[in-house]
Amino acid sequence: PTIRHEPFRWFSHRLTVGGDFTRQRLSSLARRSTRIGANQIGARTVDNYAENLATVDYAGILTTNVSPSLSLQTAAGVQYYQKQTTQESATGSNFPVRALETVTAGALRSGTESFLENKTFGAFFQEQVAWKNRIFLTGAIRGDDNSAFGANYEFVVYPKFSASWVVSEEPFMDGIGLLNSLKLRTAWG
Repeated sequence: PTIRHEPFRWFSHRLTVGGDFTRQRLSSLARRSTRIGANQIGARTVDNYAENLATVDYAGILTTNVSPSLSLQTAAGVQYYQKQTTQESATGSNFPVRALETVTAGALRSGTESFLENKTFGAFFQEQVAWKNRIFLTGAIRGDDNSAFGANYEFVVYPKFSASWVVSEEPFMDGIGLLNSLKLRTAWG
C-alpha cells in the first residue's frame, strides 16, 4: 500500500510498504514395483521453496515558488529492499517394500539446502528548477549499498542531470496544427 499526505500546499510526502511471501512444496513418489523383472526400486523426492520480499520507500517533496515564472522543487527519500530465498530438497530411493513412502525409508538418501539473502539501502536528493512550467533543469544524487557487494564495499553515490523543454507550449507554436505536443529532453547519469 501507498500512503500519501500533503500537510501543506508546499510539502507532500508518501510512504510505500510492500511484501510478497511465497511458499511452495513439491513432492513426487514412485512406488517400488512388485512385478518380476521390473526396474522400479522406489523413490521419493520432496522440495520446499520459500521467497520473502520486503520493500519500504519514503519520499518527501518541498515546492517553492520563487516568482510567478520560477519554481523550485526539492525531493529527498530513502528506500530499503530485502529478498530472502530458501530451498531444501531431499530424495530417498531403493525402498525395501512397496508400502514405504517417506524419504527416510529409502536405503539411499541425499539432500541439498540453499539460503540466499540480499539487502539494498538507497537514498536520494534531487533539485528541480522550472521556468514558466516549460523549461526544467534537474540535478540529483543517489547512493546505494547492497549486501551482495560484500562487507568491505562502500556506499556508492551516482549523479544525475537532466534538462527538458516543452516546446509545444511556447507562444511561437500557436497556430501550428501539425504538432499538438512536443517535448525535448536530454539526461546524463
